[in-house]
Amino acid sequence: MTDEAHDDVTSGAETAESMDELRAEVEDTRARLGSTVEALAAKTDVVARAKEKAAALKGRVQDSTPEPLREKAQQARSLARRNRTPVLAAGAGAVLVAALAVRRARRKGK
Repeated sequence: MTDEAHDDVTSGAETAESMDELRAEVEDTRARLGSTVEALAAKTDVVARAKEKAAALKGRVQDSTPEPLREKAQQARSLARRNRTPVLAAGAGAVLVAALAVRRARRKGK
């Protein structure tokens, strides 16, 4: 084998090693970039973040609310679901009274 042939074989092996290193580096870079994109997407997903915060707050409130109060709230909720018409009528009446009070206050202010 001549020196030139030997140099070609050596440079071919070195090229293969450097190509493998480059491929590994590209794969690593892609993986890191993918993780970065996922993290940024999670930060910009406002709806999901709001839901997470709401769930955490709900859990904290439920944990700190006394049991008798939770039972009464559950009773009121089930009563309102069974009697929707009276509850809606009372709500509408409250809105009407509030609207009339605001209207009267504005007229007095003139």
